Amino acid sequence: MSKTMAKIWNNKLYMKTLFADLVSNFGDIVYYVALMNYITLIPEKELAISIISIVTPLPSLFSFVTGYYADKTKQKVRNILITLFFRTTLYIVLAFAMGFSPALWIVLLAIMIDFISDVSGEYENGMYLKIVKNIISDEDRESFMAFAGSLFNSLYIVFKALGAVLIAVMSFQSLAFLNAATFLFSAIVLLSIKTSVLEAIGEKKAEKSLDSKEDCQSEQNVETTVENKKFNVKEIYSEQKQAFQFIFSMDEMKLCANVWQVENALSAMIMSLVVLMLGNGDSILIISVAATIALVQISDALGSLTGGYLNIIFFKNVRLTTFLKVDVIVFLAMFIALYYRQIYIVLACNVILSISTVSTNAKLFSFLTNNYDEDKLGSIYGGIESFFCIGSIISGIIFSVLVLTVSINTIVLIAIGICVAQLLYVFLNKEKKKQEV
Repeated sequence: MSKTMAKIWNNKLYMKTLFADLVSNFGDIVYYVALMNYITLIPEKELAISIISIVTPLPSLFSFVTGYYADKTKQKVRNILITLFFRTTLYIVLAFAMGFSPALWIVLLAIMIDFISDVSGEYENGMYLKIVKNIISDEDRESFMAFAGSLFNSLYIVFKALGAVLIAVMSFQSLAFLNAATFLFSAIVLLSIKTSVLEAIGEKKAEKSLDSKEDCQSEQNVETTVENKKFNVKEIYSEQKQAFQFIFSMDEMKLCANVWQVENALSAMIMSLVVLMLGNGDSILIISVAATIALVQISDALGSLTGGYLNIIFFKNVRLTTFLKVDVIVFLAMFIALYYRQIYIVLACNVILSISTVSTNAKLFSFLTNNYDEDKLGSIYGGIESFFCIGSIISGIIFSVLVLTVSINTIVLIAIGICVAQLLYVFLNKEKKKQEV
């Protein structure tokens, strides 16, 4: 263990890229808490929540496209820097808008900017996959990823708590400027290690070559643009077909994929329901609105942190269907707790679900990185993310309609019915398999 940690800390290039990522994540976390608090200040909070429910998962849905173009991007470091500066500019614009009195149009602007920023972030993450793979040796990759996951989730708790404090002492405009500054800082860090990263991924010579040829090829590019687009569409389809074949080729994946879709849909509703209950003055408040929202996400981070360590020590040989059984039972308990406004039970259930999620994600990510080359990582990973995002999209659309037409309790009862149905599906499916064996 000590040797592994020594390797991690001595890999300065990896630690710097990880640090830059942590800083930008801090800005995103504080911004999200601020936005959810800002919504409670406007009279059209139900409409705002319904729009967020639809828009928030959309960037993940487009991951198969951004991942594909991330793989095809030749100058990854330069394009990562461009996305970071672009996202900095977006939140500077939002910060100026936040100077006006709270209004629906500002929330809509914030949602639009957040969407554009997240799509850019998906593209950026796809390009980072090759960098991370090349600055870590094959035998150390699993340990490095486990360390990164634990560190992110540990600091997530700290960032959430700090975000709640900052909201109390800073204006919403200042918090938007803070988010912009985190992206700018990440760009500065990457600039400081640009040469080393280029050498690690073999782009240094290619970058010079591409720069010298850009002017000479400009006329030829006009002729081939249409052909390339047609070819790209076919290639995107082909690579996504491979991604789905990969998903359904694994043992138990057909059952898991169906249930995960429903679980993603249910998960997408949790925070929105909590915010609506807080806005309606229901008895789920813990200290303050900001503290309650932060605690829901802190519980998620706490479960992820615990799950990361448990997966390394205990869960390596646990089957996916075992986690599935735990999930369907806990989801049912969580929505029953929401119905009776038992927020502490909701938090406990969220911790358990996060432990399960981290373990299942670790198994999938390990299989993915070990079976696909670096030139297709963005496409395959993006395709899988898009596939599992469908449940969140459907949930957001349905939830946005329900929140405007029925009561909160009715929505929760519908969710409880879905939980019962998927619990029966999982257990009956398992019994059927036992009979077949």
